This record gives sequence, structure tokens and C-alpha cells, in this order.
Amino acid sequence: MKTHITFYLTLFLLLILAACTAATDSPLDTPTSSDETPSHTPEPPAANGEQLIQEAQILDVDVRVLESFPVQIHVGITGVLADACTSFASAEVMRTDNTFVITVYTTRPADRMCAQVVSQFTEVVPLDVVGLPAGTYAVEVNGVRGSFTLTMDNG
Repeated sequence: MKTHITFYLTLFLLLILAACTAATDSPLDTPTSSDETPSHTPEPPAANGEQLIQEAQILDVDVRVLESFPVQIHVGITGVLADACTSFASAEVMRTDNTFVITVYTTRPADRMCAQVVSQFTEVVPLDVVGLPAGTYAVEVNGVRGSFTLTMDNG
């Protein structure tokens, strides 16, 4: 009986080891010619030196109106980090009319194998709302929307 347990435990550990070993000839690693773009595979993220920079997957956007004058607006952002090597990189804010567009980026080393552990990050991004007239404003963070209303001019 003890021999059977040892055999199955060894087999189980070998299967785990095989699953953790990277394949050397992955179809995604095969170069294609410039006029041959696979339609089923997304484009790889652009490399920035030794780092891969990607737009973050956003789970939640919480627009907070702080009670002050002038009013301050903070956007609480909850997003996903795809693996143990990925971290929050930056957030860029642009405003067009009554819409604030925030683009959140993550970064990871381009040449590192990482544990596939999904985790969350939370960042707070202040918006520049001083001088804005009263009205309702949209906030979009990597496609996830929120809004806030200024009940009076914020001067």
C-alpha cells in the first residue's frame, strides 16, 4: 500500500513539474512574415526597452466628490494584474468637453517567466476640476465608465 502511495505521489509531482516547464516551440513564438498576420492571435503589446507596457484591465471605477471648495474629484480605480511580475505603471488623464478619459497602464519585464497569479491593484487619480462650470461630467477608465455632477461652478 505504501508503494502505491509513493508511486502516485511521484507521478503527481512529475505532472506538476511538467506543467510548470515552459514549452520552447510555442506557436506564438514562431515569427511570421510582415504580410502574414494571424487572425486568431492578438497583437503582442509594444515593448518599451526591457519592459512591456499594456493598458490595464479595470474592474471598478469609484468617482469621489470631496467636500471642499473648490470641489476636488478623486477617481478610485481597481484593476487586475495578470501575473506576479506585472505592476501598475501610470495613469494618463485627458479631458475633452465634459468627459475625462483616464488611460491606466501596467508594466512587466519583457523577458521574465512569471507565476500566473492574478491580483488586484487600487490607485487614486485626482482630476483637475478647478474652474469647471456646473454640470455632469463623464469619467472613462480603460472603457469602464463613471460620472460626477458639479452643482455649482467650481471656481
